[in-house]
Parts: sequence; C-alpha cells; structure tokens
Amino acid sequence: MSDRESDLYEDFARKPSNVHVLIRANANRNLVNGKKLFDHAANLAEAGRITVNIAASPGRSAREARLVLRCGPVSIKRPERGMPTADLKQLPETVNLHLVDVREVDASKGAEPIHWLLLTSHVIEEFGQVQLMLDFNRKRWIIEEFFRTLKSAGFKIEQARMSAPAALMNLAALATIAAVTVMQMVRAPR
Repeated sequence: MSDRESDLYEDFARKPSNVHVLIRANANRNLVNGKKLFDHAANLAEAGRITVNIAASPGRSAREARLVLRCGPVSIKRPERGMPTADLKQLPETVNLHLVDVREVDASKGAEPIHWLLLTSHVIEEFGQVQLMLDFNRKRWIIEEFFRTLKSAGFKIEQARMSAPAALMNLAALATIAAVTVMQMVRAPR
C-alpha cells in the first residue's frame, strides 16, 4: 500500500504472485483501449456513494465527506520511456489491474475536495470490495503518522549515529514501541 511516489509500472509488473498492491495513481497512463487512465476513470459508472468522517488536521477542520465511488478493470500499457530500453523490454507489455476512483461531491466551502485514483491488483467485483480498498487507503495515513512520529516529528530515528548494528536495532525497537504508544495516546478519547 503506497502513495503516488510508488506509482511505478515495474512495481505492478514485477510483484510476486502471492502479493497484492494498492497504490494511489500518479501517472496518467496509456491504456490498452487507447484511452488515458484519468479520462477512463472519469467515465466509469458509479458503483455507489458513502459518507465518511474526515478528521481535523492542521489547517483543516473536521467534516463529513460525501464520496462517489467508481471502479473497473484496466489494462495499462508498458511505458515507452523512463527506464533504459533493455530494462523496459524485460517487462510485460501490459498489466491488468483494477481502478478505484474516489471523488468527493458537494465539498464544504473552502475545503479541497477529495479525489483519489487507486490502482490495485485485487479483483473488485462488488461494492463492498470497493469500500475495502478505500478503507485500506485511509489506513495508510496511520502508517504515515507512525513513520512521521518515528522519524521527523518525534524520535528522529534517522539521526541516530551508532556503529553497532545490534544497538541500532535495539534503539529502533524501543523507538517503535514509544511511537506506537504516543499515537495511541493521541488517538485515545479524552
């Protein structure tokens, strides 16, 4: 599960068969049907609507968001550039995925509407599976929070300078426990 920086064709093409991916789309990829990914997403049939609570964050107040969910299979074409030609030729010409398009409708005044395009290797055949992909993506923020707490906003684990690998592993384990504890306290009801 990754954000837009992981939208790499080779990650889709080279994933092990026993692993699934869920990646927020960044590239407006060429599809086998001759369309571009973003145009294709905008023309998918609506699968359903849901309302979710968006938590407050710095510069953003809490709100309810009404989301339109769309989904469908896509076959993306291998890019023609971006990697050395020899490496590109080793990748399959196409990769079959499923696309989940999440768009907020009637966003509150001043709020930036949510719009996520998710590409996944999970097969999506019913609305519950669309919601599951959305839930997986929303939980990714917990992971991002954890790493932020562990690295830049709390324990600054990346700045640790230790020559003994065992000592660094012990520090990382203790910082992980502390970061999870801090996150639990922040999320706990008052």
